[in-house]
Amino acid sequence: MPQPRHAAAEFGEELRGLRREDGARLISRLYYAIFHCVCLQLQLDLKGAHVHEQLLDALRRRDANSIRAANRLNSLRQLRILADYNRDESLSQMQLQSAMHHAGAVRSLLGITGPTNGR
Repeated sequence: MPQPRHAAAEFGEELRGLRREDGARLISRLYYAIFHCVCLQLQLDLKGAHVHEQLLDALRRRDANSIRAANRLNSLRQLRILADYNRDESLSQMQLQSAMHHAGAVRSLLGITGPTNGR
């Protein structure tokens, strides 16, 4: 299986020196974009207080790629929680790159294409 493209590598130096609040915003928006793409891909209309867990559970009930995608999405979710709720902690370059990598892996594993020219 081809490896997902590392979107962070495409940004290169642009991620370096990013202010904490901009990095947090990037991770948060990235997570929610992927979350909604996956919901659309699976044709899910999730409701209630635990929609994030519901989506992970729905993925884990599918095939092997979906299980891997659920794990990557959950890792991205953990980074989003760190970015959104632990404002006193800085975000590293590695965490930003990791978020980009997880998002790309979810898209690749689930065959999601979109406004990034199908990459």
